[in-house]
Amino acid sequence: MYNYCLLNIFIFNIIIFQMFGKYCRNSSSKSTSKSTLTLTEEKIMDSQLTSYEKNEIKKFNKDKIYYYSEPQYKLINGPKNYGYDDVKDYYITRKYDHIYYRYNIIDKLGNGQYGNVIRATDMKYNTPCAIKIIKNNPRYVFMCQQEIDFLIKLLNNLELGPNDKEKVMLIKKEFNFRNHLCLVSKLYYLNLYQNRIKYVKLPFENINSYQQYHVKS
Repeated sequence: MYNYCLLNIFIFNIIIFQMFGKYCRNSSSKSTSKSTLTLTEEKIMDSQLTSYEKNEIKKFNKDKIYYYSEPQYKLINGPKNYGYDDVKDYYITRKYDHIYYRYNIIDKLGNGQYGNVIRATDMKYNTPCAIKIIKNNPRYVFMCQQEIDFLIKLLNNLELGPNDKEKVMLIKKEFNFRNHLCLVSKLYYLNLYQNRIKYVKLPFENINSYQQYHVKS
């Protein structure tokens, strides 16, 4: 049972790397942000915000608002969660819309069982990142929390050097936005799934022995 759980976690992290693994050639992307600096209250115009956002933004400290996008980039026509979710509880993303009044959505990297993953620009630092947006469903939020706990234990228990920590997915920030748990991570270069198909041709039957080797090492 223990090996079976490890196998499932290992396969799941392959899927994570598949979705996170698009190569980002530039450290900055096209942006419609008003400013890469903290926006003051005077610069936040009501005409740029939806009626939902006008109430939502009151929950954020004024010095924590870095980006809010233009009205034409906002999408609120979904059937659930005030228009922000689709019928399967996935958060509906749109290019150049914002996440958490900080992240500028660049494109979608993929969908998974737990949610979808986007490539974004952190407007606080003007740096690329990946954001995993968990489905608006308590079951998937619980499973994702287990994934986070596993990654933390992995980092704390393994004797990893400074360079070795790059081998484990590091979560830079975690927050709840519009009833969705969001995990911000580095935008990874490696796409293990595509490399398997293109170069290694590693059959999935060998993944069990592969992950056992790395866990023991």
